[in-house]
Amino acid sequence: QKLGLTTAYRDSESTRIVCRKLMALPLLQLNDIELAFEDLKDDSPVTLRDLFNYFENFWMTDIPLHLWNVSDLQIRTNNNCE
Repeated sequence: QKLGLTTAYRDSESTRIVCRKLMALPLLQLNDIELAFEDLKDDSPVTLRDLFNYFENFWMTDIPLHLWNVSDLQIRTNNNCE
């Protein structure tokens, strides 16, 4: 909401697709994440640049990839009901 993407997400199918792909990065193999992120960022509309900058600065830089990658895990949530 701070980035003003609520309307874009609601109204634009392409924005929703990009956001879903971004949320799916933890499911990729660890060695594929950086390239997939760069490809996704390069192919995304300029309106999503702030989102990609945030994601890159926080999730790609501050937090090691192996801490949020779940590609090799059997259990991918902390909800025992799932």
